[in-house]
Amino acid sequence: MRIFQIACCAAIVLVACAPATESEPMACSSGFAPTGNALTFGSESSVELVKAIDAEWAKLDLGSMRQFYSDTCLFEWNDGDQFQGFDAFAAKLGMDTLDYSWNMIWAYCVDDDQEEPGDWVHAGFDEVGTFAGDTVEKVIIEEWYYIRDEKVQYYSNSKRPVR
Repeated sequence: MRIFQIACCAAIVLVACAPATESEPMACSSGFAPTGNALTFGSESSVELVKAIDAEWAKLDLGSMRQFYSDTCLFEWNDGDQFQGFDAFAAKLGMDTLDYSWNMIWAYCVDDDQEEPGDWVHAGFDEVGTFAGDTVEKVIIEEWYYIRDEKVQYYSNSKRPVR
């Protein structure tokens, strides 16, 4: 399954548009969004923001993480919980009893409306959860971040077991 994911990511990179010239806007797209708009590649700065979040998350530095999220950010968790605002997000993290280690294994950015600001970043992680030193779960976490004005406006995650 992991080879399939890597192959899919490689295929996306291989079919990506070449950079546009100043006189030629990038019109390359692949697929469509729920709005019916074509999807295009988004900005590298949005991917860099998610990588910065991951670095602070790894340190559990909630104070530093707060700066990346809008005050009204909506969070949707893999267990069905929904909450708004960073304090609720931090409380959710605080309720977890497992210790985690993970690696970001992909991240890419798409734009579903070039007329409006905002990008969607999709990131994936292989994660191991432990309790008292014993492995409790091995999972792939997939996260979506909607980024506008250099802040996360929406976040969701899903989790699937790795066998």
